[in-house]
Amino acid sequence: MTKGTKRPAKKTKPPATRSTSRNKANASATIKPSTKASTSKRRAEVSDSEEDDSESTEEVPHRRSRKRPRVDDEVEDVMAGDDDDEPDVEVVGGEASNAEDDEGNDGLQEKHTLPMPSAQPVKKESTKDLLLIMSDKVTVRFMNADKTSETVRGRWCSVCKEGAKAKGLRAAFLTGANSSCRQHIRQHYELYKAKCKEADIPVNHWAIPRDIWREMQAEKEAKAKLVQKKIEFGVVSGPKEFTRDGILQSVTKFITVDDQSLAVASKPIFRNCLVTMRPKTTNTDLPSTHEVLVNLHNKFTVHMAEVRESILKAPGKVSVTDDLWSEDYTKSSFKGMSAHWIEVVNGKWRMRTEVIAFQAVSGDHSGLNLGRYFVGCCDRVGIMGKNGSKLQCATLDNTSSNTTLCETVENIHKSRGQEWSAEENQLPCCAHVVNLGNVDIMRCVTKIAAVETATAIWEYDPTLPDNRVLGGSLDVIAAIRTLAIKIQASGQRIEYFEQCQTQCGQTQTFKIPLHSNIRWGTAHKMLERAYQLRQAIALFLSAADELFGPITTIRVDGRVSKHIPWSAFKLQESDWTRVIDAKEILADSNRIQQYFSSESEPTLWRVLPALEELQTHWEEKKDDPHYALYASALDAGLQKLKKYYLLLDTKPVFVLALALHPYYKLAYIEHAWGGENEQQDAIAKGDLDAKNWQDEAQQIVENTMRRYWSTRPRAPQPEPQPSTSSTTAKSKKVSDFDLHRKTLLAREDQEGYQAELRRYLNDVPAEVTKDTDVVVWWQDNHQKYPTLGRMALDILPAQASSIPCERLFSGSKQTADARRTKLGAKVFEELQIMKYAWRRDVSDFAAMNSRYIEEIDIHEYTDMLEAEKQTVEWECDVDEEVAV
Repeated sequence: MTKGTKRPAKKTKPPATRSTSRNKANASATIKPSTKASTSKRRAEVSDSEEDDSESTEEVPHRRSRKRPRVDDEVEDVMAGDDDDEPDVEVVGGEASNAEDDEGNDGLQEKHTLPMPSAQPVKKESTKDLLLIMSDKVTVRFMNADKTSETVRGRWCSVCKEGAKAKGLRAAFLTGANSSCRQHIRQHYELYKAKCKEADIPVNHWAIPRDIWREMQAEKEAKAKLVQKKIEFGVVSGPKEFTRDGILQSVTKFITVDDQSLAVASKPIFRNCLVTMRPKTTNTDLPSTHEVLVNLHNKFTVHMAEVRESILKAPGKVSVTDDLWSEDYTKSSFKGMSAHWIEVVNGKWRMRTEVIAFQAVSGDHSGLNLGRYFVGCCDRVGIMGKNGSKLQCATLDNTSSNTTLCETVENIHKSRGQEWSAEENQLPCCAHVVNLGNVDIMRCVTKIAAVETATAIWEYDPTLPDNRVLGGSLDVIAAIRTLAIKIQASGQRIEYFEQCQTQCGQTQTFKIPLHSNIRWGTAHKMLERAYQLRQAIALFLSAADELFGPITTIRVDGRVSKHIPWSAFKLQESDWTRVIDAKEILADSNRIQQYFSSESEPTLWRVLPALEELQTHWEEKKDDPHYALYASALDAGLQKLKKYYLLLDTKPVFVLALALHPYYKLAYIEHAWGGENEQQDAIAKGDLDAKNWQDEAQQIVENTMRRYWSTRPRAPQPEPQPSTSSTTAKSKKVSDFDLHRKTLLAREDQEGYQAELRRYLNDVPAEVTKDTDVVVWWQDNHQKYPTLGRMALDILPAQASSIPCERLFSGSKQTADARRTKLGAKVFEELQIMKYAWRRDVSDFAAMNSRYIEEIDIHEYTDMLEAEKQTVEWECDVDEEVAV
C-alpha cells in the first residue's frame, strides 16, 4: 500500500446483547456429558463395542468381587503337619441440571460453571507400602493332617514366611484388612522403613509402632517446616527398572496420545506384549481399563491444578483463543479454549500455551450462552474470578455471535466490578481474514461454489457456457477438483492414475488434495499438486474414456440424457497457464497465513506488516498486465482485506505489539502509513481528514504507558517523624529544597514514562533482527525499560489467530471416531487436554538407550586381567606336560 492511505474505521454502535431462552437439554452425546464427578460415575462405562472386532456388548467390569476368589486365580495348597518341617508350597496365583434461574449477579448457570476436578483414590496406590512386606492377596488351601482342608484368602508376610520353621507357616498368613496387616508390620518396622525409603514411598502411620508415632508427632508439633518448591532442569532419562506405577503411566500415555481405545488396556493381545518384555508379569502388575481411567482423571486433576497455579503466579495477563466444534457422528458441540501467558521462573521468561477447556455445550449457540460458557472455563483456571480478572485478549473467528460473546464477557466483568473492553480486546482471527480474501478471489475465478454439493459434483459439465469463467475460459479449478474426486471414487482409476505417474517419471505417486473453503490453504495445495502431475493427468485423460467409459452420465426421469466424456476435462497449455497464475495469487496469501501459525512465540506483532505485505502483492498483480484477467478477482480480495484491516483501528493492541518488537518499534508505522510530511501532502491534495499516523501510534503507546506508570510498584514512603523545637529551625533552612524535591517527584510522575519511551525509541540495537526472540529480548531488557517490560508481559502472549483451537479440533477428530461414541464428555475433555500436555514431551527411550555409552575405568580391572593372564599361562603349561 502507498504511504498515507491508512484510514480510520467508522465506529458503529455494537449490537445490543439479546436475551435467549435457555435450553434445558444437555449436550447430546458422544460423548455424553456426565452429571457428577463422583467415584461411582467416574468409572467410565467403556464397552467392548469401542473396538471394531468386538461382537459382545458386555461392559468391561469396573472392579473385582471381594466375596469369592476369581475363577482364574490359582489356589495354593499348604499341607498341615509338623510345623518344624517346612512344607512344599505350589506357585501362588495373585489377583493380580440445569438451573432455571441465573446463579449470582453474573448470570452464570450451573451448566456454565466448571469446578476444579478432584483426584480419585487408587487402590494400588494405597497399598504400595504394604506390598514391600506383604504379598498380593492370594487364595491358599491349608491341608490338615486328617485330610481335611481350609481355604482362606489373605496375604503372606514375606519376613515371617522365611522364618516359618520357628513359628509355623500358618502364622505367616494374615487374613485381616490392610490396617491389620500394617499392625503386623510393626514388628518388622526397621526393615519396612528401610524399604519405604529405598522405594521412595511414604511410611503409613498404621505400620509405625505407637511409641515411635508419639515421638514423631511431638517432634512435628515442635518444628514448623517451610517447604519451598524448586524447578530444576535435568537430563531426561528412561526407566531403570520395572515398576507397577511406571507401566500404568506408560499405558495411560500410550492410550491418550495415540488415540487408542480405552479397552486396549484389558485386551489380552496388548497385555501379552507387555508380558513378553517381562515374562514374570502377573495380572496385578498390569493396569486394567478402570485403573487407566482413574489414573487419567488424577493426572488431569494434577495438571489443571498446576495450570491454575501457574496462571495465578504469572506476573502478566493471560490471552485466550476460543472456537466451537461439532463432533461428526453425534453432532455434539464442544467449546475449545487455549490459554497463553508468559511464565517467569528464576528470572527466565517462557511463553506457555495450554488447552484449558474442551467443554460440551448445552443449549443454543447464541453469543449469550457461549459467553457464559467462556466465563465458566476462565473461572476454573483462574483467568477470571469474582475477586479479579487476568484476561487480556480473546482471539475468535469473525462472526456476529462471537461479538455478542465478548459483549457478554464484558457485562459479566462489569457485574463483578471489573473492567474489560470487548471493543478493544476482542481480536479477529487474522488467518481467517486472509482466507476470506481468498474466498472472494475464488468466487470470481471459479464456479467452485456450484460443485460444493455431492450431486453437483457428479453432474458438473465443463462444456456448458454457464460453467465458463473469465471471458469464456475453462474453469480450471472446478475441473481439477472434479477430476480429483472422480479419480478417487474408484480403485481401478486410482491404480491407473498411479501407473500414469510412474510412466511420466514420478518416483513417488501422489493424490490431488481437494479444495475446501473451510480448510485454509487447500486451494493452493490442490493447484500446486495438479500442476506437478499435469503430464500424468493428460496421459490419464487420453485413455480414460476407453478404459472407464464416460466420467458422468446424466439421467432425467430415469433416461440417459447426456454422457460427459473424460476428454471434456482435458486442459490445454493456456489452461495450465491460468493454473500457474491462480497458484501464484494464492501463494501470497498461503505464505502470509503461515506467519500466524506459531503458538510457542508471539505472533501479534506480525499482523500489520503481514496484511500490508499481502495487500501490496495483490495490488501489484492487479496493476500487472499479465494478471489483467484477474483484476476484478484481486479487487474483490483487496476490498475484503481492507474491510477488516480498517477495523484494527479500534484494537490498540496491534500497534502496541508492533511497538514492543525491538526491530520495528514505531519506525514501521511512519514508513508504512506516513508521518507529518505525508499528512501535509495529503491535506494539500484536498484530504482534510488526513492524519499523522506515526503520531497517532505514539499516542496509543503513551496512553497505555501512562496507565501502567500510575500503577507501577513503588518503594514505601517513610513516615514523617514528629518535629521538635530543636529541629524546627533546621527544617526551615531546607524547606525551599523540600519544595523543589517535591516538584521533581511530581515531574517524574508526569515525565518518567515519557523519558523511558524516548530512550527505547531512540535506541537502535544492531544485533536485533526480525527473527529475534521477542520474549527473550524483553527478559534481558525489562529492567532497562520497566514500564514497557510490564506491558510486554501482558501483550506479547496475545494470539494473531485461533489456529491453536483448530489444531485441537484436528486432534479431536482422531479421538471421536465410531469406536468411542459412548465416551462421557468429561472423559473426552480429559483425553484432549492430557493429549496436548503429554504429546509435546514424548521421548524415545529406546533411542536414548541405544545412544548410551558405558564408560569403564580399565585400572579397576587390573587384578582381574592379571589373574586371567596367569590362568591362561597355567593352562598352556598343563597342555605342554600332557603332550610330553
